[in-house]
Amino acid sequence: MAIGTTTTTTTASDTFNGLDVTLQMTLPTWTDETLPIDVDITTNGIGPSINVAIVVDTSGSTGGDSGSDVDGNTANGTETFLEAEQFAAKELFQSLIDAGYDPDNVNITLVEYNSGASLVGEFTLSDQAGFNNAVDGLDDGGATNFEAGLNTVLSAWDATNTDSNPDNDVENGDTNLVVFLSDGNRNRGDDASDELTELEDNYGALVTAIGVGVNSNLDDLNVIDNTGCLLYTSPSPRD
Repeated sequence: MAIGTTTTTTTASDTFNGLDVTLQMTLPTWTDETLPIDVDITTNGIGPSINVAIVVDTSGSTGGDSGSDVDGNTANGTETFLEAEQFAAKELFQSLIDAGYDPDNVNITLVEYNSGASLVGEFTLSDQAGFNNAVDGLDDGGATNFEAGLNTVLSAWDATNTDSNPDNDVENGDTNLVVFLSDGNRNRGDDASDELTELEDNYGALVTAIGVGVNSNLDDLNVIDNTGCLLYTSPSPRD
């Protein structure tokens, strides 16, 4: 088992609703063991709430063997690409806890997409067990539809503003982030550029796209990444 000695750190800064927001993500250039993820969000004054949508690719190809021991548990052998994404989602959730944010001020929206997409659940940092259980329940199957994934984020965030719970509202003045994972090529729906524009216009959202594995299409992912933080991570060694 091995892990690359170098890491890729990408940083993007912009101003949204009067806040200077910096998103920094650090990943190894390659690894065939654990997949460490470090996420740092800094602002010049955090918005009223932090809303993070984690969008997970569950298409059929994610059931393929990544050839890597992503979670470091050698007894279980290597993981699939979906299991690598599941591990990454949990690491991201934990990193937000470790950052010391008020658990009730951070809302996590979990979305899965394949041929279509669905809202898996909505969580605060106080419900890590519920989030982990929801992530573990994801199954692979179907095609790859970026448009459906982002459209489901929009629908979920829009719905928070019409329900009876004002505490979960996602507003333009909040700090709104989307982390979009994919292991392959978009082969259903359009390029999701319209959904990206809506996320920017309605929520001032930062969208970071992460390609998992050598088959991820960075050209497709670049269309929906507005941070300049487009990342590629290979769970197995590359020359």
